[in-house]
Amino acid sequence: KEVQGVTAPEAVKDAKGTEVTLPELPREQRITKDYSFLGYDTNGDGKTDAQAGDKVVLDSNKEVVLIYEGNYGKLNFTFHTDEFKGDTWQTGRVTKLEDLTGFEVVVKDSAGKVIENVPTTAKGEIRFNKLPADAYTFEIKLPDNYKLVKVVDANASAITDYETIVEFEGNTIKLPFLGDNLSLGKSLYVQVEEVEKKFGWDQNGDNWNYYDKDGSQVKSAWRWAPILDKDGQPTGKYNWKYFDSKGNNIAQIYTENGSSWLSQAGPTTQYYRGWWTNTENNSEYFFRLSSGSMVTGRQYIDGHWMYFRKSGTVALGWQFFDGHWNFSDRKTGYQAVSEWKWSPILDENGQETGKYNWKYFNGNGHSIDQVYTENGVSWLSQAGPTKQYHRGWWTNPANGAKYFFRLTSGTMVKGEQFIDGAWRFFRKSGTMATGWQKVDGSWKFYRIGTGTRVTGRQFIDGKWYDFDQSGAVKGSRY
Repeated sequence: KEVQGVTAPEAVKDAKGTEVTLPELPREQRITKDYSFLGYDTNGDGKTDAQAGDKVVLDSNKEVVLIYEGNYGKLNFTFHTDEFKGDTWQTGRVTKLEDLTGFEVVVKDSAGKVIENVPTTAKGEIRFNKLPADAYTFEIKLPDNYKLVKVVDANASAITDYETIVEFEGNTIKLPFLGDNLSLGKSLYVQVEEVEKKFGWDQNGDNWNYYDKDGSQVKSAWRWAPILDKDGQPTGKYNWKYFDSKGNNIAQIYTENGSSWLSQAGPTTQYYRGWWTNTENNSEYFFRLSSGSMVTGRQYIDGHWMYFRKSGTVALGWQFFDGHWNFSDRKTGYQAVSEWKWSPILDENGQETGKYNWKYFNGNGHSIDQVYTENGVSWLSQAGPTKQYHRGWWTNPANGAKYFFRLTSGTMVKGEQFIDGAWRFFRKSGTMATGWQKVDGSWKFYRIGTGTRVTGRQFIDGKWYDFDQSGAVKGSRY
């Protein structure tokens, strides 16, 4: 394979059987930016079998090939608990850890990508054998009962005979790993210290953590944890507490057997009570003042009826539950009860159309059909969010009375009206009249059932009557 920066030696043209000495290469050809010279291949199998200075007998078909390998770094982490001295590297007095269970080194390149280079683990050591030239970040992960004390660059200490400290932040080491020949690698001595196992609550800056009896930190899990007083002493009470992936106690809703509570962060806080707003989505919840359990369904709170979904969030606007449409104020969440509400009309997909109607809600908060009157004009408000004011005939299911609402505006008609090809009469209440009715000083008769006005000669209640074209009876009604 062609290697940039390397010029192949000229072919040897001596006679068959001639013995030649393999040449030494200058340094610039032995080590380049990306490759290192390993030796010669004289057998044609792609493997190194000879070095510079070796003698080779020529064959007429023999081709001597230069073998190069990409430059790779070697990194060795040695874990120990005793203090590192400057001459330890030379004398080998470091006592390595016997067991590396729970110890891990995560290597990331300059772009932040994790290097998928499976390390070799030996007694007290973790070795990375092939790392391309780059600048790396090394994250040392320790068991919960160990802490990082010191990291020493053993190579530099061996040369200078004094400790060369490698800085780290938390458990992270940033170490430039560069050079034109990385085969020498680097060795780091990592001093760790076993700490006393923690149990129970532990404050870590502004956060609270929790440790089980075996000393392991609780992460991404719930724990039945004791509640402490302001002095850090157990109160004898317990709450379920949640700890995130970092082990920090955070506020979280806990659910068991269909009931939910808001577990608050920290060892001194019990389950939350009262109104609570989720700051992530501004949803509102209410937790009972007595038990702290989360309410759902229809609830009477602060002097108002309100409805809460199964998730616990307060419902706003139009809601369908218990087989009926209901409406809750979109700011307060108060449910409309025994009152009229100027409400938005929704389309079949539940989206607002931009239109509004007056809607009536009964004592249970259910939207029902009801006649709405304003300034002497009436409309039939229909139940539900998608229906506008009724138009056409309507029969009150409560008493069978018939009404008619104009097809244009939806307003309720009164007095004599020409509908469906016939004259009819509607009282001031809007109900359609039948039988004898006195209209504008004249007696008129409207057929029972249809309410249509009669004219001409009619036989009514056993007598004959004559009616003119306006429907007025001629002569006396009696």
